Amino acid sequence: MFDLAQESFAKQGDRFFLEENGGVLIVSEAVLKKEHEEIQKKREILFLEREKVLEVVKQRVMKEVMQKEQERHKELEEKGIFGTEKRDFSGVMCMGCGDEPMDGVFVFPLCEEVHHYACLECLDIVIENNHLLVCPTCEANGDSFGMDEYRKTISGNEEVSAPAANLQAPASFSLTRDLPNEAVLLTEKTTVTLKNIEISEKLFFVLLEKTRVTVGENFSITGHARNEDCIREHGMMGETPFCLKRNVAVSPLALENIERMAPNSIGCSLKFFEFSDTGLINILPKLRIHGDSEIGWFSVTASEEAHVAEVLKQENPFCVGRVKNMNLEDYAVGVITKMSLKDCGIEYLSLHASEEAHVAAVLAQEKPFCVGRVKKMWLREYAVCVITKMSLKDCEIEVLVLDASEEAHVAEVPKQEKPFCLGRVKDMHLWDYAVGAITKMSLKDCEIEILSLTAPRKEHVAEVLKQENPFCVGRVKNMRFEDYAVCVITKMSLKDCEIEYLYLTASEEAHVAEVLAQENPFCVWRVKKMKLAGYAASVITKMSLKDCEIEYLELYAREEAQENPFCVGRVKKMVLGGYAVCVLTKMSLEDFEFEYLGLYANEEAHVAAVLAQEKPFCVGGVKEMALGGYAVCVLTKMSLKDCEIGTLWLNANEEEHVAGILKQEKPFCVGRVKYMYLWDYAVGVITKMSLKDCEIERLNLTAREEAHVAAVLAQKKPFCVGRVKDMNLKEYAVSVITKMTIHGDNTMEDFVLRGHEDCFSKIIGEGDNSIELGRIRTDGLCVPEKIKRKLRYTLVDGEGKEVLEEEEPGQRGNLLE
Repeated sequence: MFDLAQESFAKQGDRFFLEENGGVLIVSEAVLKKEHEEIQKKREILFLEREKVLEVVKQRVMKEVMQKEQERHKELEEKGIFGTEKRDFSGVMCMGCGDEPMDGVFVFPLCEEVHHYACLECLDIVIENNHLLVCPTCEANGDSFGMDEYRKTISGNEEVSAPAANLQAPASFSLTRDLPNEAVLLTEKTTVTLKNIEISEKLFFVLLEKTRVTVGENFSITGHARNEDCIREHGMMGETPFCLKRNVAVSPLALENIERMAPNSIGCSLKFFEFSDTGLINILPKLRIHGDSEIGWFSVTASEEAHVAEVLKQENPFCVGRVKNMNLEDYAVGVITKMSLKDCGIEYLSLHASEEAHVAAVLAQEKPFCVGRVKKMWLREYAVCVITKMSLKDCEIEVLVLDASEEAHVAEVPKQEKPFCLGRVKDMHLWDYAVGAITKMSLKDCEIEILSLTAPRKEHVAEVLKQENPFCVGRVKNMRFEDYAVCVITKMSLKDCEIEYLYLTASEEAHVAEVLAQENPFCVWRVKKMKLAGYAASVITKMSLKDCEIEYLELYAREEAQENPFCVGRVKKMVLGGYAVCVLTKMSLEDFEFEYLGLYANEEAHVAAVLAQEKPFCVGGVKEMALGGYAVCVLTKMSLKDCEIGTLWLNANEEEHVAGILKQEKPFCVGRVKYMYLWDYAVGVITKMSLKDCEIERLNLTAREEAHVAAVLAQKKPFCVGRVKDMNLKEYAVSVITKMTIHGDNTMEDFVLRGHEDCFSKIIGEGDNSIELGRIRTDGLCVPEKIKRKLRYTLVDGEGKEVLEEEEPGQRGNLLE
């Protein structure tokens, strides 16, 4: 039985809408059932007539095959071969649907050798649909016996027509909720009037494609629900937002229908809109989108100009509601010039045009167009030029991305005589050839939070570097320039800028060749934080920083530093990594006062130039110094005799990092250090320090592996740590006390040993009272109870008077972790 609910695309009460080749069929289940029953009767009569004809052919073929089978067996018996298997013709079935003759189904052989069969229903379907159903055994021989014989039987028979074939399409039809009882066929010759109703978008677009549509007053479309009525009174459902998505080609009839419609004649409330490569895009100005509609995603893509031709002809802008995310591609980019977006608050706007022709209509405009308030804007390829036609004076853009991989993409920008305004932009990212667009922007009064330029090829910045006069970028807080874009900074006027963070990075030497070739230094004026990475580290030698006050300076270099000394102004915090560690020796730092100095090197070559020096170099005053990896060895080349270092951090997680220091015979001076923290293999460095007359407020040693302290324990002579107020030894570093001597006049406020049980094996192996610690405050001793007998110490009170020790293990806590 024909499943009307399943085959139809929409319903209204007990009426159903079906797509027919010639149009749209509206029919009730009762009418269709009646017609279907009549068709089935006719079909059964036809099939019986065909069966009679085919039965004669079938009997003839079967007789011939059985005669051949008997002759084959007779020949085998004459040769003395008996008991061969005979062909069984009883278990036959339809190769298409699996029906068997015993079910009352007539099956007909598909080949003259009677290998496979098919029922008349299956043969009728494959011939009607121009398909093939043949015997797989005889297919290679081109045997289509079954289909050929069936075609002969139907050539003279009357065909059974579908209901729609017998209907006459009316010239006009007014669509209402109350549909006629009889079946109706609407075709391209039928003018369907839509007014005072609300229909589902599914029904609307089928009518648009199959019939002549006239839209009257009070008409709107709504979302489609398969099991609900598709026609309602106008405004019955209120303004329920729905999704609209189309990506199919349309007929000339549909385009004619759209062209005849009045603007704003189709009411709708949308939450999602996506049309791609379809002439239906031209319906946009005809939609009366509710002004309060919040459309989460609005996307239009048009690879052909015809897809948007009617939209671009519009003189008056049309409303698309409040759109959160908008994406326009190819010729659809021009659609934005026809939208009313003044009061829109678009969170994300993406324009992408892969061909020049896609934006020709936009660039031909004399007057700029408004895009309202946009948070994030991304323009790609030829769409980059569109920004010159936008009215952005009062806009506040949070993120602007311009991406142009070819010079032609921005060819129109340099032609601008006057700079174009971007309004207020927080974050601006210019990629490839789009970097050149910055010279044509009016940014004097702008306050940019992040300015990011990326140019992997020299040509990307050629237009900028041609300029003789510097250009203004307004007030920029954070700058990030990559690869060839690093050179652009030399062409900027930064006099009134107060840059909070400047980051330059270059992965190839050629990226900074233009800068290094300059004779005169360039000024970056006031910069709080600066990071130069890769080959960009060498750019600092071309900066005029004499009067600058830099809060944080970080350099990371992949190649050896330059030979000549240079000035870095006044720097509070400095971090040098890789080959940039060597730059320290080229800086004029004698009168410096560093709050923090960090040196990090993960290759021995990074510090080779420093270690090769005979004379020590000065780093000025340092409050806090952190050395990591091979940079730990640089400490031995510093002139620190008269320095006062607040905190010294040394970290070496590989033995090679400190191998150079441990080979030294003479100890080196670290000046006056208040707090000292040594980790892993760096613990061994303390044995090479001259600390006899030092007064260290806190000494913290941590060794996570036994190997970290092997070099210390292998020493025969003990080393002196001078006077120490607080000493904290963790994990395997606890064993270092067996090789340590403390100044005889020292009183420790705190002495702490903490670690796993196996960390104390070296101490336990020592004799009782053999490890001299000197005087310790009564509340400052914090060691495991079983370790105490190995230590020799005197507990004193706050006035330095000796007191007797009480056994209070519960107050010490568990130090064997």
